Amino acid sequence: MRIQIVTLGCKLNYAESSALMQSLEAHGHTRCRQGESPDVVIVNTCTVTDTADHKDRQAIHRIRRENPNAKIILTGCYAELLRRKASSLVEKDAEILKEIDRLVSLLSESARRLQLLLHVLHNSYGARQIT
Repeated sequence: MRIQIVTLGCKLNYAESSALMQSLEAHGHTRCRQGESPDVVIVNTCTVTDTADHKDRQAIHRIRRENPNAKIILTGCYAELLRRKASSLVEKDAEILKEIDRLVSLLSESARRLQLLLHVLHNSYGARQIT
């Protein structure tokens, strides 16, 4: 596979990206050269500041636009932050769904009790309209 690594942020990210590319090349993948279309773009992100987050988002959108057929893989600090945010969103969604299930259960129970009450009233007072 032709691999392109885009490194954003600190010196540690550059060292990690270099080591990652060496490992990928050792496993038979090739570094994507200028003008070639990559099969995979690895974006090594940073999230030290809000500005860094903004630059990460801009870079990811630009990479997606420039390489529409490539698989984009996010790694680094910003990617980890996104995973945690996504995880917390899923947890919140699960809590909301549990609450909805609880409300549906309560409404079903209320409807069942109302039906029972109407049945009792109907049997007690006959077919007269109950208001």
